[in-house]
Amino acid sequence: FAVEIAVNIVSGKFSACFDIVNMDKADEHQVDYAADLINYMDDYLRQHVLTDLEQKTYVHIMDRACEVIYEKEPIRLLNSHYESVAIRLMEIKDFEMSQKWCERAVYHHPNTLSTYTMQLKLYFTSNQKDKFFSVLEELRKSNVVIDKETLEMIRVFL
Repeated sequence: FAVEIAVNIVSGKFSACFDIVNMDKADEHQVDYAADLINYMDDYLRQHVLTDLEQKTYVHIMDRACEVIYEKEPIRLLNSHYESVAIRLMEIKDFEMSQKWCERAVYHHPNTLSTYTMQLKLYFTSNQKDKFFSVLEELRKSNVVIDKETLEMIRVFL
C-alpha cells in the first residue's frame, strides 16, 4: 500500500513536470525544469518499481525532456543525462531511440568512459556484435582510462 501511495505521488510530480516541459510556447525556465525532471526521473526509474507500461511511459517522458534540452540548449545536456536516457531506453528495449542518444553522446562528449560504456551496453543488449567489437576496439585505442567496473563489464560481455 505504501508503495502504491509513493507511486501515485511520484506519478503526479512527473505529470506536472512533463506539462511544463511539453509546453509549446517558449518558457525561460523550460530547460531548467527539463534538467530537474531528468535527474528526478532517473533516480526513480532505475529502481523499477513501476509496472512495465508505466515504466515505458515515463522513460519516453524522460526522452522528451532530454529532447527539449537538446533542441534549445544542447550544451546544458550533461553526459550523465545522455547515459541515463540511453540506459533507461535500453531497459524498455527501445534500442533505436537509445542508439540516437548514444550517437549524440559520441558527438558531444567523445572520449569519455561513459560514452563508450553506454554504447557497449547497447550493442551487447541488442545483440549487435560487430558494433560492440568496433566500439571496444575504439576504446582500446583511445586515451580513456578504463575503471575496474568497466573492465569487469567487458569481461562479462566477452
